[in-house]
Amino acid sequence: MQSYSDYYERKLKELLHDNVERITESLVNGYGVVDYAHYRFLVGQITGLKAAIELCDEAKDLANKALR
Repeated sequence: MQSYSDYYERKLKELLHDNVERITESLVNGYGVVDYAHYRFLVGQITGLKAAIELCDEAKDLANKALR
């Protein structure tokens, strides 16, 4: 049985990954991109979401090390 924090982390990562996929799909298909500035904004969102996923992993590693 997983703890609440493990479940929360898994769901948060799923939401982040889903948003990355959604934005990536809109970039690949070209719909919703009106100009270069908007394209850069969307790429920045993807970068930020991926950074958040990496920070989740780093926070988990730090917490595991602290609990040992």
